[in-house]
Amino acid sequence: MESEAMMEDKDDREEIVDAVHEGRAEWHPDAEKAFENGGLNFNDPDQFDLTEVRIEHCWAPHDGRGPNPGNNGGMEVRYITKNAGFGSFTIFADIKGNTICDNEAMDRDFLKKVMCKLIDEAELKS
Repeated sequence: MESEAMMEDKDDREEIVDAVHEGRAEWHPDAEKAFENGGLNFNDPDQFDLTEVRIEHCWAPHDGRGPNPGNNGGMEVRYITKNAGFGSFTIFADIKGNTICDNEAMDRDFLKKVMCKLIDEAELKS
């Protein structure tokens, strides 16, 4: 027997699906780009190929922004992939000086690819 809360969740999901099918849903620009790339295709061996990376924002020490207020500053990096969607991760220094990465469940190799693409596409100023 479904609980009242489960039935409400099901109704909410159906309302969201209807909104998407009727074109009443708005997508984050990164989601739109990911859909243009072909959406999600987990059978594609190149699904995690990066099509775009950027620094979304940076924050200064202790200003209360970012995922962990009270740190010594950091940045959010956003990415879009060929067929695995889009996402972001943050890198910041904690108050002890340790470098912390909130990796959003992506592994080190993927994060390194994102950072390499970010540097490869950066304008170098000496």
